[in-house]
Amino acid sequence: MLPWDFKIGTDVQILGKQIRIYDCDNYTREFFSHQGKPQPSPEALPKDSFAESLVKKPKIRDNEMKEFMEKSLGGGRVPSEK
Repeated sequence: MLPWDFKIGTDVQILGKQIRIYDCDNYTREFFSHQGKPQPSPEALPKDSFAESLVKKPKIRDNEMKEFMEKSLGGGRVPSEK
């Protein structure tokens, strides 16, 4: 492979894996510009639903609903405990 094969927006196969090139650093941009083959603008990354599923979202606590459910099930606090 030649350096020109590593252009933004192309798919490169390395060790049997297909890799999409989305962006590059400033050094790479300068290198390609000095060679007369500037890199195109960066591409947006696709949405990674697996990575988003790993992000822990805080649980929303609704104290009124919790108290209602406790009382409807026969539990809850008596007025003197509040």
